[in-house]
Amino acid sequence: MKGSWPQEFILLAMLREGPEHGYRLHHRLTEDSVLSRIWTIKLSQMYFLLSKVVRRGWVRRAWRRGRQGPPRAEFSITAKGRTALRQWLAEPVEAPRELRGAFVAKLYLSYQGSPAAARSLVSRQRNALRAWQRRHTRGQPRTGMASAALRIRDVQTQAAIVYLGQLWRSRAFRAHRTRSKPLLDL
Repeated sequence: MKGSWPQEFILLAMLREGPEHGYRLHHRLTEDSVLSRIWTIKLSQMYFLLSKVVRRGWVRRAWRRGRQGPPRAEFSITAKGRTALRQWLAEPVEAPRELRGAFVAKLYLSYQGSPAAARSLVSRQRNALRAWQRRHTRGQPRTGMASAALRIRDVQTQAAIVYLGQLWRSRAFRAHRTRSKPLLDL
């Protein structure tokens, strides 16, 4: 989704479990063994992103009075936010450089919702990388330093395609959702 950051969708995915206060969301994110390795965020940055997704209509903010102190903002995902999240989770990333951040987040979050959806994403991502590789190797120099420099990118892309094929065939997608070993052991 153009103009959106992967972090916005990470927040939406966290809110699909139910309403949360910003501080609690931040705590859950920093305690998640996978997400905290993909994305580090300061509390102030998270509130900025929460304001952004509220303006987009993806999240609703409600002020709740606690037992003590001033009212606190509680955030919940809207139907529009759920739709945006589903679309983002289903789309492969456009370029290999996005695999380490956006794709890993999509795969992890998608798998939490549905291993079948994650498996489908892996298949679409492999196809997207193959298409990207065909587009970017056409007309590429065959000799010299320019060729060597561009070849690194090609080898990395091919390695990602091979890995995704192995992942697609792995037991990780057939295992029960409550298993103890994480899908992505970073």
